[in-house]
Amino acid sequence: MLTKLPVKRLTFHPLQSRMGRKLLLLELSLSDSTMAIGTVHLESMDNTSKRCQQLLYILDECLKEFEHAMLMGDFNFHEVSPENDECLATHPEYVDIWPYLHHEDGHTVTETRTRFSGFRIDRMLIRSDHFFPTLIERIGREPILTDTVVNADGVTETEPIFPSDHYGLCSVVEPLQLDDD
Repeated sequence: MLTKLPVKRLTFHPLQSRMGRKLLLLELSLSDSTMAIGTVHLESMDNTSKRCQQLLYILDECLKEFEHAMLMGDFNFHEVSPENDECLATHPEYVDIWPYLHHEDGHTVTETRTRFSGFRIDRMLIRSDHFFPTLIERIGREPILTDTVVNADGVTETEPIFPSDHYGLCSVVEPLQLDDD
């Protein structure tokens, strides 16, 4: 998380998790309020109910008190997963920044050997009447180097190496500019 605003507090919030998941919550001082920005890696594998429990705890408990809030990270579910209806739909005040600014799918998983290949499981959400997203883009989409490997047939191939098995997301949010008219 990069910011030009003064940091008020940075805290960890443990989540109910078999995988040791936590919410990292950054509180930024604004002139008349506080903005909370959280990053999380929700439970993976076949844990729909656990992910919903974690997400609702974050939205209902950890971020509720703040006038402005953002949540980002690896949600471990995609656009057609049940968590959208069971969890996110209960909080229409949160805007999913990628579909708000783009019409294409914006997949964030690079690894082709995973069930999430070609899906967007990494997200950025915002809730604010004063700040709005002006940009979101995927980063880390180019290989940082290539590796030479021998495949199962004994053939030598080159394989691209990416910074992660997920693309990163970078977003800009700006204050709403009111017209003087």
